Amino acid sequence: MINVKFQSINDSNPYAQLRSVRRTKITTEKGEISSPCRAATDYEFKQKRNLPTEVKLPNVIVTNNIELNGDDLQRFLNENKAFQNIASTIQMEKDVQHQSSSIFNFSFTRSGKKPSLAAMRTESTRRSFLNRAKDIQIEKEIPNISIPFLDLPLAEYKFELRLLKKAIEKNGNNYCIIPVLDMKYERFKEILKFCVLELGLNFITIVYRDFETVGPRYYDVRDYDTKDVGFLVVQVPRSDPAFNNLSSMHYLPFRIGDIFSVRTRMPKKGIPPKKGETKEQFEERMKPDLSRLKFFLRSSLEVAPVPQLIPNWKTVGKNVIADLGAEDKTTEDIVSNIEASQKEKDVFKTAIALTKVHELLASTKEFELFETMIKENDIKTYVDSKPTLDHLLKIFDGQTSL
Repeated sequence: MINVKFQSINDSNPYAQLRSVRRTKITTEKGEISSPCRAATDYEFKQKRNLPTEVKLPNVIVTNNIELNGDDLQRFLNENKAFQNIASTIQMEKDVQHQSSSIFNFSFTRSGKKPSLAAMRTESTRRSFLNRAKDIQIEKEIPNISIPFLDLPLAEYKFELRLLKKAIEKNGNNYCIIPVLDMKYERFKEILKFCVLELGLNFITIVYRDFETVGPRYYDVRDYDTKDVGFLVVQVPRSDPAFNNLSSMHYLPFRIGDIFSVRTRMPKKGIPPKKGETKEQFEERMKPDLSRLKFFLRSSLEVAPVPQLIPNWKTVGKNVIADLGAEDKTTEDIVSNIEASQKEKDVFKTAIALTKVHELLASTKEFELFETMIKENDIKTYVDSKPTLDHLLKIFDGQTSL
């Protein structure tokens, strides 16, 4: 199970209007980490399987997303096969992620012909689902029991959470109960306070929402910056195109959260054509193209497309191979000859996997450096070495403009 201890807040924050970045110590059944840090995702583990070499993912926490639409929800509630499929998926991912602490987040569609989030407002459906989701996690010996976000009136929401907590605790005290909260929820501040102060929960999953959309909710979370409670922010955009494709999760510690995982939600049947797009146009768009390959650069914290990197690719490629820890010739050949990867679909598929796994590894290392600088109370030196980050934070802080 997960336990969180507040460590410190950086006192050298040069941005008066922004959050002072904090450190926490997070203990899990699979090891201990210090935040801010990055969590891996099931998507990145899947991409790892597409690599020609064995790469170890060191992240202590892994987030898994199980998304259900209305049809999926009904099948899960009524059909043995659907229930078994989800149970099998959880077991398989748990086995693959055996060196990490796995968290399985159930999420529901908000829109479409059969939005499952709306269906959860019906008490009988909601209760049936929550009991099954709880039981399946306990059956698979998942110590971190995730409770999905419920878009309910506050009193009903509190009732369901209290009921679930009692039901889980009947199975013993070795479980960490992790509610998923959405900052779009109108009573977010009240449900967060209820989870932390009344239920005594010390680890909360928060669905990422843009600051401009839900700004006050960011401040609600900051109220707990000196408390023994940790915040896992999920579905974080990979980068911010408005700021040189700066990695989003590398500026988020100045605003919210302790642990961050990247957005992974993908259509079950693959990427669909755009509205009005012909089959030929769709196939043309999906052809291997170097602009679809993007690598994370520790020097600038940017997620840059390969065409932008080509002039300096010899150096970039060496850093990529070093970050991956790859020793096989196949990986070295793909990275060294990255421009040729777009000529063959299978090679391009491997190149895409390389970008995702490399980003996870390099970003994780960068967070470790960042955490060390916070510990040494020298955040300014770190930010000064990342001009794009510094410029963005000054904009957020009102020190400069776009």
